[in-house]
Amino acid sequence: MTWLIVATLFCVHSVGQTPKAKSPTPTPESIPTVDFCDLTVHPKRYSRKLVRIKATYVWWWESSYLYSSECETDGKKIHNGLDCSGDAKCERLSKEVYDHFKYERENVIGPAYRSVVTLVGRLVGPNKRGFGHLNSFKFEFRIREVESASKVEKLRP
Repeated sequence: MTWLIVATLFCVHSVGQTPKAKSPTPTPESIPTVDFCDLTVHPKRYSRKLVRIKATYVWWWESSYLYSSECETDGKKIHNGLDCSGDAKCERLSKEVYDHFKYERENVIGPAYRSVVTLVGRLVGPNKRGFGHLNSFKFEFRIREVESASKVEKLRP
């Protein structure tokens, strides 16, 4: 008889329970496209949220960063990083990112690269310690995916 009471209580308790929903995997359509300058002016709106940005990506042997010609000042440049976990996944993402960005900039001494990019990732910061070369960036955009990359036309002298 006791087992019947316990079973009945279990069934009554379970009826109102709903299974916990898993976070849906974002689809490309569900990821908002954010204006790069807005990202730098209102970083709290976008901090750690998955967003899509269009920017210019610059890298050379010493550093790399993202910027927009619409708001090109030092305070509006963002260091880039990778949004991945595990050695194999980070290695694959690193190769994907850097293979997309091999467009040489001809007006500087030594190899430097510049690309117009569309990236999906997350903004991190501000960080008092800073990010990137000599900790000179307040924010970092952690790249999860490269949607497109194209060559920047030769800079005018």
